[in-house]
Amino acid sequence: MPIPAIALAFALAASGTPMKDGFAYSRETLSGIPGDATSAARSLETTYLIYVVVPKGKAPRDATVWLKGKHHAATLKKVSTPVEVEQDPALPSGKKDTLVPATASAVYQVIPGEEQAPGDDAGRQATNGNDVVVCLRSDGSERRVVIKDIKPLRPAPGR
Repeated sequence: MPIPAIALAFALAASGTPMKDGFAYSRETLSGIPGDATSAARSLETTYLIYVVVPKGKAPRDATVWLKGKHHAATLKKVSTPVEVEQDPALPSGKKDTLVPATASAVYQVIPGEEQAPGDDAGRQATNGNDVVVCLRSDGSERRVVIKDIKPLRPAPGR
């Protein structure tokens, strides 16, 4: 006997909100005073904060990342959750932005490295319309985490 649609909807709602596979943020470092329309603020660099969520016990061995259509080597760093950053790095107030909510799954920060030659066409094709594609490898298998858009964070002041 099939489960009525309403019962299925309640069962899915009761199981909690599914966790996204990946999160991507960017933070520009500006010269001048961020937000000051009269200064000639210009971007000095952009830092990318990329995180992937994997089931516990499925630790990835290595990774590469397609970032805005360019292929990069990547370093993985296991992090604890929630991942939070200061909302306004120019004026610390204790207010935080949550980049990755608390989860029982394992979370890794993907740190883009040097740009490299494209590894495969499948990864390149996955970038169509997506800002980030992380290719995770573990025990002979590969998994792609596709992130449609990079969310910009409030700029940081230059050094």
